[in-house]
Amino acid sequence: MKKDEFYTQKRNYKTFATKRNYKTFTTKNYKILATILGGMASCSMLVGCGGITSSETVTLSNQTAPQIIEETTTAEPETYATPEFAAEEANIVMIGDMLCHEGVYNSGYFDDGTVNFDHIFANTKDVISAADLAIVNQETMLGGKELGLSGYPCFNSPYEIGDALVEAGFDVVLSATNHTLDRGLTAIDNALNFWEENYPDIAVLGMHGEDFTDYSTQDIYVYEKGGMKVAILNYTYGTNGIPLPSSRPLVVNLLDEEKIRMDVERAKEMANFIIVCPHWGTEYVYRPDSSQEKWTKLFYDLGVDLVIGAHPHVLENVEWYSTEDSDRNMLVYYSLGNFVSNQDRMPRMLGGMADVTLRIDLASNLSQEERSATTYETFTATFPKEWQGKDMVECGEDATNSNTGSKMPETTGEVRGTSAGTSSHDEDGFYVINGALTEAGAQVANLPVGTKDGDELVVYIADAALDPLVCHKLFGPGKITTYFLSDYDDTLASQNRINADEPGFSMAYLDDLCEEILGDWYTSSEEAAAQ
Repeated sequence: MKKDEFYTQKRNYKTFATKRNYKTFTTKNYKILATILGGMASCSMLVGCGGITSSETVTLSNQTAPQIIEETTTAEPETYATPEFAAEEANIVMIGDMLCHEGVYNSGYFDDGTVNFDHIFANTKDVISAADLAIVNQETMLGGKELGLSGYPCFNSPYEIGDALVEAGFDVVLSATNHTLDRGLTAIDNALNFWEENYPDIAVLGMHGEDFTDYSTQDIYVYEKGGMKVAILNYTYGTNGIPLPSSRPLVVNLLDEEKIRMDVERAKEMANFIIVCPHWGTEYVYRPDSSQEKWTKLFYDLGVDLVIGAHPHVLENVEWYSTEDSDRNMLVYYSLGNFVSNQDRMPRMLGGMADVTLRIDLASNLSQEERSATTYETFTATFPKEWQGKDMVECGEDATNSNTGSKMPETTGEVRGTSAGTSSHDEDGFYVINGALTEAGAQVANLPVGTKDGDELVVYIADAALDPLVCHKLFGPGKITTYFLSDYDDTLASQNRINADEPGFSMAYLDDLCEEILGDWYTSSEEAAAQ
């Protein structure tokens, strides 16, 4: 319920109080008028024809003046409706490999001396920035121009790529790739410093600075919205044969079973939904290899909810993964392919955006049929200790939540029983009304509006898709970019410079390739037009 609607009764009460003041003011005037009239009557008796005697004057002065009884009205107490439960949703998107070859990073250097890469995201920014949480696989290190820019095989990319990622709307940057160590610790430290100094709110996962010496102390990134707590973990299969430096053996997260088990267990204590983003698989293959299958089963056995992979530089299939002895599902995007690159084969121009919608709802609202078709996690809503067992809790001053140690408003307001369901306080609002969270309470407790203490809630994937993308390979400042396949056409396909490497790039080719790789996860352009 909106605050404006919520306090209509309060505004009515204030109006009523003003009317009462008006009545009081009028009554006082009546008293004054009576006094004046009495005085006038006395004067007329004294100066009128015939006069009066002394005894008559005394008799008159002893008479009782007319009394006006002041009207009093008692205001009715305000009544507040119990907030209705409102499910919350969070949209999560992720793109694949930002593979910054020379042709990619040269596109950002303009004749006027400026450096800018916003053109890469010009056709996808609206979707990326609109998401609640946007993730990018930054394949190459942002070591900066001072280290010397370079492409394949040992990449180093300009800082301004990072500026463009932020401008596009990304929140999480994945850095555990096979190219993390391409230019050594200097490139890693340059990249970490760039993010920390310029965009400290961006989560950079998968690599660590020189102070990181113990995996058990690794900060696990958790995104929170409306009771959804989403943990994201990032690992790579290796670093192209470059050994981990002895001075910093933990500089990059490797796919290691012991570490993954430890991380997932810690993530479960902090979150109610877990995403793993592995850098894995065999390059240029459309199906998962045996290594991917091994890690997928481990993730599933550990209770991971969603896997979104990268590295093969081509799209791979998407599936709901489960085993015969379990009815639990785990959604797996095996590879999102390239988002941008200057590679020279047509399949590598096709990538994808994982597009997932999470929902938090009352567990009773998720049917058994829906449970069998998605992945979900349940938990019990627990109010801050100060709110438990109370039907109405008024907003107050900041205090410490004894349950979590976090700062939260103190519950100093009057508490009434459910049967009464009223309060005469005319304050800023309430956190709990009739046992259910208001908007203010939902923000503080990080639970959906209308939640009650002890409610069983469920976080699940309400919708999921893979949106195909096309890298539009062109050369020159500001030219290379990426389109959604749904926005692409044969005119653009004919202009794509991939035709110089491998002729025949067309919408028909892209449609066929999507159907081959994605199957039911893809709607062809003809099917989309028919709809």
